[in-house]
Amino acid sequence: MTKAARMLPSSARMNGTDGATAAARASSLCLTEPAPRPLGVSVAGGLLAGVTLALWLPSLVPVWLLLVAALIGVPTWWRVWRGRGVGALLIGFALAGLHASHALSAQLPLDWEKRDVQVRGRIVELPLHQPRRTAFVLRVDRTADQPEALRGRLLRLSWYDTRNGSSTGREQLQAGQRWQMPVRLRAPRGLRNPGGFDSEKHAFANRVTASGHLRNAKAARLQKDGSGINAWRGAMSARIGNAFRSPRASLRLLHWEIPAAWMTRAGTYCVPMV
Repeated sequence: MTKAARMLPSSARMNGTDGATAAARASSLCLTEPAPRPLGVSVAGGLLAGVTLALWLPSLVPVWLLLVAALIGVPTWWRVWRGRGVGALLIGFALAGLHASHALSAQLPLDWEKRDVQVRGRIVELPLHQPRRTAFVLRVDRTADQPEALRGRLLRLSWYDTRNGSSTGREQLQAGQRWQMPVRLRAPRGLRNPGGFDSEKHAFANRVTASGHLRNAKAARLQKDGSGINAWRGAMSARIGNAFRSPRASLRLLHWEIPAAWMTRAGTYCVPMV
């Protein structure tokens, strides 16, 4: 007795015509393969293939074509049939292309290269204070009085001292502050040395629209003191820096007592090994 026949009840096996019809129906059910799950292996493979295809293209596909692929891919993926992987491929291709188009749209326009502009925004990362300069990241406000090409964008800026080394007030830069300042911008660039650090790629990955420097330190105006999580990070960083400013203070922070006999004439400490 076949598997389809064993699936039938005893009454259906005793009836000739009805039994044959039921057996054929049961046989078709046994031979039909289930459709792939919405989040199965074949769907994941199709999604990965679509993303890879979009990244391998020599140029970006027009946005309207990406939207068409997404509109076709969504019902193709959602429908219960064997071609769900094709729908996932179309969706992956469309999502990767739209994401790349959005990332490229955040770049600085060519006519803004080396242009002096007045911007206002918030410092979103801890400023990096170095000898003769301070590097910081400013997110421009989205208000209508800001340049349209820079609204909501990230700018990686530098505030330099004067040529003779005198300070210009850059030490007051803190995370979370709001500033208004004149800057000169340019598109991020990097060296093409093989194996070296690619600063242009790093800026693109972090959605940094432009880099630049402060044009006139006297024209920079602090609009509002720091607030939020970035200001808290800045305060904690300052406390840690003050605590570790000297070797004695750093070891005291770790509950160590340093005998005066361990200090050398050069001002260093000789801590015996235990």
